Amino acid sequence: MTKIRKISFYQIYNGSGRPALAVKLWLKDDIKVFASRSLGVHKFKIEEVVNKLKEVAVPWLLDLDLEIDSGLTCDMWLQDHQDKWPLSVSLLISLAVNRAVAKTNNTEFYEHLNKAYGLKEAIYVLPTPLFNMFNGGAHADTNLDFEEFLLVPLSKNQKDFAQKVSDAVMVYHELGKELKTAGFDTDVGIFGGYAPDMVSSIQAIELIMSACQEAGFTWTKDFGLGVDVGAKHLSSGRGNYLFKLDHSQITGTNLLQVYEDWRRDYHLVYLEDPLAPSDNTNWRALTQELGDKVVLAGDELFAGSEAKFRQNLKDLSANTVVVKLSQMASLGEAIALIKLAHEHNYQIVLASDDEETEDNLLADLAVATSAEYIKAGSLARSERVAKLNRLIEIEQDLAS
Repeated sequence: MTKIRKISFYQIYNGSGRPALAVKLWLKDDIKVFASRSLGVHKFKIEEVVNKLKEVAVPWLLDLDLEIDSGLTCDMWLQDHQDKWPLSVSLLISLAVNRAVAKTNNTEFYEHLNKAYGLKEAIYVLPTPLFNMFNGGAHADTNLDFEEFLLVPLSKNQKDFAQKVSDAVMVYHELGKELKTAGFDTDVGIFGGYAPDMVSSIQAIELIMSACQEAGFTWTKDFGLGVDVGAKHLSSGRGNYLFKLDHSQITGTNLLQVYEDWRRDYHLVYLEDPLAPSDNTNWRALTQELGDKVVLAGDELFAGSEAKFRQNLKDLSANTVVVKLSQMASLGEAIALIKLAHEHNYQIVLASDDEETEDNLLADLAVATSAEYIKAGSLARSERVAKLNRLIEIEQDLAS
């Protein structure tokens, strides 16, 4: 049986310059496997976490036989020890063990995940990438209320991922030129999207549309608009939503009309967290009105919880689940939620977190699970682009 020969946990830094945790596993013939994750919660000191891992996890891992189902075995062990360290550390261990098994069996990581976790045998396809053009809300030092304004490729061809990225790069850089010409700064936010102060939300949308046209593409044919509202942070708690930039206070009912207007006037095709998770009545109404026309994605609505997903099945809210790995304690937990959502005809958006390392797990997981969308960030910052580059590599492998 193949075993892990040596394990090393050590501190690195994520894309925001904050400490993150990496692990290196030595296998036979000096083969090495790497993985990394941000801790996410800053109250944890990496030195303390590493000491606990050396005490509890390392002895168990060194005794583990690397077989096809070792990832599942590891996930169950992690569930019994989830109070020992942050969720992200459990996910890191799950990731490292599964990478070790894939490497041992000379298998691509996405193929290993597909088989080891009982996903349907598939003709592997790549997700549609959602590109962050403007950062706002809590994700950047800007006055934009909404968290993300996204560029959404409209091509249904699953075999042109690299072309979708190339086209979006042209729009992204054209947007930067237009911002400079108009006197805006071109600093970027956490997700790599531009983060200038704007006159209004509509101005941000129109700049994206203009950049698309100047780059040689056709709005509504080549690209559409996506918006991550982050409505939980805009809710007054009394049924109203406060939009400081647009100098407006809007009821949930009236906000539904705003989204319909944007769908009609700006080709809104993707809408994430458009309402607070507790606004059940308006979520149901929005889903009834736009559910067959727009991707209605819930992040805060589901919060990575199978229980919350099942509740929203009863509420008939949204049609898409945003899956963030920072909410998961293992790959098995993430895959279980994805499988459940697909069983109920919900689409999946695999989304990166506020703080990321250059680990490209998200890309292989998207292909393994047939996730419809990936939201890695923008076309700047290496921790964002790393996921896109891995998907381009997978596309090349699948075509060869």
